[in-house]
Amino acid sequence: MLPAPLRDHPHMAIHRPSRRVLDGAPVALVFSPGNVSIDYAASLVRGPERALLELGARVDTFTTAHYARDLTHFYAVKPKLGVDQLSDDSSLLRGIYALLDDAPPGGFDLLIGYFYDVMLTPRMCERLRASARRLVNFPLNLLDQEDHFRAALDVFDETWCAEEGALESLQPRHGAKIRYVPMASDPFLFKRLGVPREPRVLFTGSAYGRRGELLSRFAREIALTVTGRGHDLSSTVRAIARETVRDRRVVSPREAIARLRASVEERAPIGDEAYVALAAEHGISVGFNDVRQESTGKTVYKVRLREYDAAMTGLCHVARRLPELERGFEPGREMLLYDDESEVPEILRRIRRGAVDWRDVGARARARAERDHTWTRRLEDALT
Repeated sequence: MLPAPLRDHPHMAIHRPSRRVLDGAPVALVFSPGNVSIDYAASLVRGPERALLELGARVDTFTTAHYARDLTHFYAVKPKLGVDQLSDDSSLLRGIYALLDDAPPGGFDLLIGYFYDVMLTPRMCERLRASARRLVNFPLNLLDQEDHFRAALDVFDETWCAEEGALESLQPRHGAKIRYVPMASDPFLFKRLGVPREPRVLFTGSAYGRRGELLSRFAREIALTVTGRGHDLSSTVRAIARETVRDRRVVSPREAIARLRASVEERAPIGDEAYVALAAEHGISVGFNDVRQESTGKTVYKVRLREYDAAMTGLCHVARRLPELERGFEPGREMLLYDDESEVPEILRRIRRGAVDWRDVGARARARAERDHTWTRRLEDALT
């Protein structure tokens, strides 16, 4: 079905750099998709790549998605055997060495990477230092997985930290080597293809914690589509059993039946193009911002990449109130924010009753994202 005609909306031209701050500089981008196991999830590589090109760089790009099979095999097998680093002879590291060996005369002026400690063998550290004058690591999960980057924090000249909550612990120990660079989105990969006649809610993400229960509650207010891992039938059965036995929560027969029925219809994790198409069919998205900190087991909250992607596709996005989102979007006009997940059903009821102009919120979100939250804007700010 073709999307409904786009509504008139406040338009802000897509941000273009004021000057080519990397004019002619050779740059290596060694980056990872959001999930190497999902086909067509390349925007997290292609967005920064476009930004570097718009800033005037000559870019050589390496994406770890080509080595997804080797990476998943390593994490499934090697840690259990006590192996904590990839082999220099692994296909992934051989691929990076090939990129570094093919550096232009004099090496790269800048290398921006997404390197975990498992990739930083002694030989890799030596080759990185010999191949580039400025080494920047840009991991997007320092808040919950800091232990995976302890060596990287020392190896790289700078670490760009995308999570505000991680700065408090990292900056006292690493000083100016830690810079706060939030995530962003690409306006050409994430488009506003259309606006549905009636609102539906889209959730993309994995199932853990109370998400199954909460999504079931949201679905009672407005039709809901879920994509991601852990929402299938067997996972849902286990989740209900865990909530009943371990959490001692009474799951009513009505809720259990609704969740089990929905689990049969849930979709697998999707790539970027599919996400854009679903956004045009739904109009509203909801996000959870909780993650479990691996070193402490505590629940912490952070802004996710999908917040920026949702805004760029023109979705009326519902997310937890966090300082970064309050600064980046005008609450109530460009994004709907909650303090606790229990508030979301009421937000959805207000949308259903027409008390919130969800089309206008989505249009304003897209306009704000075009102006302030493109990768070009983000990297231009980081590099000047």
